[in-house]
Amino acid sequence: MLETLNFSFQSLSSKDTLLEDYGALLLLGFFFKICYFIMFVVKIRKVTSVKDSPPLPRDNMMIAVAESKEDSYASKVPRSTLMKTSSIKRTQPSCLTFEDISFTVKTKKEGTKTILRDLSASVKSGGVLAILGPSGAGKTTLMNVLTLQSFGGKATGKVELNNKPMSLKIFLEHCAVVTQQDFHWSFLTCREVLSYALDLYVGKLSQNAVQIDNILEQLGLTSCADTKVGNQFIRGLSGGQKRRLSIGVSLLKGPTVMFMDEPTSGLDAAAAASIMTSIKDLSASANVVTICTIHQPSAAVFAGFDQVMLLSQGRCAYKGLASNVEDHFARLGYEMPAGSSAAEYMLEVVNADFVDQQQVDSILDQWAEFEQGVTKEKMPELSTVTTTRTGFCSQFVTMMRRHWTLTLRDPTLYTGRAVLNIVAMVFFSLVYIDARARTQNQIIYRFFIIVWHTNIPANLALAVTYSQNEEYFAIKKETLNGMVSPMAYLVAKTVIEMPMMFVLAFTSVSVSMYGMLDFDASNMFNMIIAMAILLWNFDCFAQLFAVQFSNPLLGMLQFMQMYFACFLFSEFFVPEDLVIWPFKAFIYVLPLKYATRAMIYTEFSGSATYSGAMLCQKNDTTTWNNATSCMQWPGQSQGFNCMNNGVEVDFGRGCFGVESDQVLESIGSNYRAISSKNTLATDFGIMLAIGAVFKLFFFVTFYTKCLKVTSVKDNGSTEVVKYGNVEKRLK
Repeated sequence: MLETLNFSFQSLSSKDTLLEDYGALLLLGFFFKICYFIMFVVKIRKVTSVKDSPPLPRDNMMIAVAESKEDSYASKVPRSTLMKTSSIKRTQPSCLTFEDISFTVKTKKEGTKTILRDLSASVKSGGVLAILGPSGAGKTTLMNVLTLQSFGGKATGKVELNNKPMSLKIFLEHCAVVTQQDFHWSFLTCREVLSYALDLYVGKLSQNAVQIDNILEQLGLTSCADTKVGNQFIRGLSGGQKRRLSIGVSLLKGPTVMFMDEPTSGLDAAAAASIMTSIKDLSASANVVTICTIHQPSAAVFAGFDQVMLLSQGRCAYKGLASNVEDHFARLGYEMPAGSSAAEYMLEVVNADFVDQQQVDSILDQWAEFEQGVTKEKMPELSTVTTTRTGFCSQFVTMMRRHWTLTLRDPTLYTGRAVLNIVAMVFFSLVYIDARARTQNQIIYRFFIIVWHTNIPANLALAVTYSQNEEYFAIKKETLNGMVSPMAYLVAKTVIEMPMMFVLAFTSVSVSMYGMLDFDASNMFNMIIAMAILLWNFDCFAQLFAVQFSNPLLGMLQFMQMYFACFLFSEFFVPEDLVIWPFKAFIYVLPLKYATRAMIYTEFSGSATYSGAMLCQKNDTTTWNNATSCMQWPGQSQGFNCMNNGVEVDFGRGCFGVESDQVLESIGSNYRAISSKNTLATDFGIMLAIGAVFKLFFFVTFYTKCLKVTSVKDNGSTEVVKYGNVEKRLK
């Protein structure tokens, strides 16, 4: 048996080579382990040196200082009118109120765990409420509840804007969010990010350029206006500059309410103080309600707050004017030491990790006893038409412009894959270079090179999983800010990707197949169509898995599982009749089988003939060329046989036929998906249907997750909650 297998797989034989095989594997493993050790040690110890050089002339030093001041955000910039940064002017007064906000989660050990408990506040337009607290106090959870993103638990209470319950419609129209993590388009410049955002908000207007310049100046981004945002792979904006860019994008909306999750993170002390001053000025001049969480504010940042809410262990320890913090804690017996910062001191006295738990409970209980609830002030109803947002067509055009630019710049989308397609397929073609010859012993290798051409470019769609995951979070943030409809993005993205599939298909087959391996150029069009549809299928797989999981690594693992399933159930490793149900269903619903079958038929169905075989008539022994048999497939007018140095060659084992139909049927005797029957229309149609189904799943998943929000439920019931020695009746 082993010697028989050796005919097709020459590395196999009946000779015992176990020791040689084990030794070779160990040597390979040791070699790569040594390389890993060397690279690890070298990179860990890699440092730079500081070279001694002559001092700079005084004039050059002055220039460097001037450039440094110009780049510093903390430097003074003209602030003629902050409303220049906003696309919509808010004139009516507004008030955001939240009452008795609680948030609970279910755990296996503790049952129901309370994260937030009975938090209330009211912020009027023009005011800034800063939510402070030590780590684990519940700041981000409260922000998630207010922004309708409190997944994983149950939120109760009330959130109202001008006496109207906060709904998704009201949120998209009136609110803007600056998330703790900045999601920007890495290959766009700072100016382009703002420009496209403003086009999506108000349309492409002539005055947009002036407005962009104003906000760049206001936020200290002028010096990096034409710098790409960057990511972990390419250098770009600093963390602080990205945070200011996020704030600038939100300001362009002209919102009624702005939520900012740690807007000063990533900024130095001077820049943080300056940006909080800008936020406070903006809130006052634009009638904007601003709520932000701050982790560790400096004294200068703390001075920029109107109101503060201090949280500890999910409860409120203080809520009121920032200027009254010192007096409040002094009345409780906690005098602030001279020279201390009020912000730092108030965080210290309620941090249960470093002070006695009884002290924290006492402060929380005294505030619960002191607080009498929120007195709601009757505010005017929200106007039904307060903004002028762009429609679907305008958003679609802007999305086309933005994502076409990204398509040309971002190598992970298409350009990098196109280059890798060429490089990888040229490499495989060099390995199979002898398959150029149309001879009997090269037919099987010609078959295998087509199989490699379907599998390698399809696998490179793995990169789409990562890039699409990043795009999903960026679009979700833009959707939450009311900037764009997810459908406008999805349609624009699909329109752009269609022609790019043909570009990727062309790069996959043109140089390697038709330039190096002498494939039949008359059938190149069908080959490109088959490859383009296959690549589109795998792009659809990658896009769906990218939005199924928040972590892109999970999506990439799912993609690889799908890839191997396609490989396994392509009928080239195991025939259909040997696959049991329900696994047999995969043979019909996965695209690799259809693509490979179409591409093999496209190449072998031409008019080319293959040397090494001779035609014969099954019923006419005079034409058997001294052979003992003549192979003639059903439905074919002629048969064939092969002689090698006077020795007859077995059919399907080095003897495949002279004409295309004979070759296809001979290959199909071993790989049953292949035949001489023209199934191109069927194969293309099935692959298009498979891709359309996965694209539809992607659309639905993307659209649903982008607009998925939580609600704060008002129970309407009354219960008594006891905080230490204090009882409070909740409705």
